[in-house]
Amino acid sequence: MTVCIAALFQWNYGTLDAPQLGFGAVTMSDRKVTVGDMEYEPNQTKVASFGNCLVLVAGDLAIHSQAIQDTDKELKSRHLPSRDIAIIYGRAIQAVNARHAESEILAPLGLNTDAFQAKQKDFSQGFVDTITSQLQNRQPSDVEALVVGSNGERAQIFLVDSRGREYCMDDAGFAAIGIGAWHAKSRLMSVGHVSSRILAPTLAALFAAKRSAELAPGVGSATDINIILKDAHFPLWPSVRTEIERLFASYNRQAVSLGDQMTAELQSFLDEPANSPVATDNVERLGADAQAKDNSIADAGESPGRA
Repeated sequence: MTVCIAALFQWNYGTLDAPQLGFGAVTMSDRKVTVGDMEYEPNQTKVASFGNCLVLVAGDLAIHSQAIQDTDKELKSRHLPSRDIAIIYGRAIQAVNARHAESEILAPLGLNTDAFQAKQKDFSQGFVDTITSQLQNRQPSDVEALVVGSNGERAQIFLVDSRGREYCMDDAGFAAIGIGAWHAKSRLMSVGHVSSRILAPTLAALFAAKRSAELAPGVGSATDINIILKDAHFPLWPSVRTEIERLFASYNRQAVSLGDQMTAELQSFLDEPANSPVATDNVERLGADAQAKDNSIADAGESPGRA
């Protein structure tokens, strides 16, 4: 139960006099943890760091903890491009899924993966097919990750799904995972976010998307915000963090006020006798329309039975 969001934006890697635009990324994630029927927000992020790359996780944290440790061992402090880290992290998820499948399906039969493969000639074909089908069709663990980093030239976003498959989200310009992903992506699509935007509109859009995601059950209000550039990553500047929270709260109050104003103006319009839907002439017209509609339906219903 969580939400993690990432979006690309344009960052000036040059100077004001000689601008050099390139992609950066913003990430946001909550901290809420769900254990059984309990939810709490610990003082712990859902973000792991590998060199200049961040991995944001959603789903079973125990599986992610193992995948993070395995990825760290594989990297051995090497600074690899974000795509390579996404591939390595995906393989770590696949390895955990494979171990769990082995424990659930093969271990009760006194087998492991190596033994099953080596002894297939000793088993009936039906047994081999059944076990193979169970292994292949086992539902993977409920985990997802966003790998946000750099290829040395620009920031990139990769999504790793529950089967460990990685997808490049650069063309979409944003990605979201977790139970609040639908809310976040809908908000980003409604504002038309594209990666050609600069930092301010991207921050505003993502912050609004995170707040929208909090409507989903299990998404916490605490928010970790990070900036990823081609050669560094860091938390959002505290002063900017304070200001975006102030501005969003002010915007929300204005939006509620505008909604109330619209409702009041609509009610005033409907209260005018000439505009009221219950005016006599309108009732007669609506009644005629309804009769015409009923006749049309009746005719349509009779037509198949005609000779």
